[in-house]
Amino acid sequence: MLRKIFNYFGYSINKFKKSNDINDIIKLRLKNNPCSLLLDVGANKGDFTNSFIDEFQKILLFEPNKYLIKNLEERFEKENKIQIFNQGIDKINEIKKFYLTNDTGQTLGSIKEQTKLMQDNLKNSKIIDEIDVNFTRLDNFLNSSDQEKIFLKTDTQGNELEVLQSLGKYIKNTHFIKCEMPVMNLYKINYSFWDILEFLKKFNFAPVFFENGLRDVNGNLIEFDILFEKKI
Repeated sequence: MLRKIFNYFGYSINKFKKSNDINDIIKLRLKNNPCSLLLDVGANKGDFTNSFIDEFQKILLFEPNKYLIKNLEERFEKENKIQIFNQGIDKINEIKKFYLTNDTGQTLGSIKEQTKLMQDNLKNSKIIDEIDVNFTRLDNFLNSSDQEKIFLKTDTQGNELEVLQSLGKYIKNTHFIKCEMPVMNLYKINYSFWDILEFLKKFNFAPVFFENGLRDVNGNLIEFDILFEKKI
């Protein structure tokens, strides 16, 4: 799988060796290619932002689950460079149904309907509520950020391609993307991770690091994360 993806972007690999975890790689790459703005889409409880709070001058957190907002506000109340938005991100500006689940980490909420694969492989994935959430394009928040270099982290449970598309012209300012990649669809979506790869290849992004993902009971890969960097 990894060899095929590297080949798709025009790279060849002959040998794998152990490397640091993804956070170490991100910090290493940011030293060589600093970014001033972090967009944390699907912030959840803010763990990603907390790990990189010193790496950016400005951070925007987007979390559609209203029950997580108070936790985020309390966690980052002393950080003036952080703004928190109780909104979802999509390529279309509109109010959508957001499905809440009973998983402890509250990480499986989505605007997408679940597939049978979700129910078969994740025990705590029952939908317990649905709420109306305002979804907005990312480029609506970037009108004053034309010269800023952007790092985008997106973890939106089946809405990754739409988040990327919502950058609009600001994809040119984006130098890193950490994205969740669906190999098998836990949610009802009409694209695969190959479509995400094609989109990113078009804008000259290449994979830097692969993070181990979720597997089914037979060891088949369901999803994984990739860190991409724009090659100039």
